[in-house]
Amino acid sequence: MMATVHAADESFDVRVKGAPEAVLEACSSIQANVQTVALLTADELAIWHARTNEMAARGMRVPAVAKRNVISPEEAD
Repeated sequence: MMATVHAADESFDVRVKGAPEAVLEACSSIQANVQTVALLTADELAIWHARTNEMAARGMRVPAVAKRNVISPEEAD
């Protein structure tokens, strides 16, 4: 995975990209659309793994991205 840290008001946004299996395993929630954030359940995780595997089997490159807001850059680890 690759991560970047960006200052945002009084906190920091951490953004990562990488292989779906690595990024998804590090996530606890998922943003389904602009307004909806939900817990990433085991069932949802399995669905996303199946989707990304299907795309990869068709020769597509499938990166995953994630973000997290933290109070200090040290929390990004």
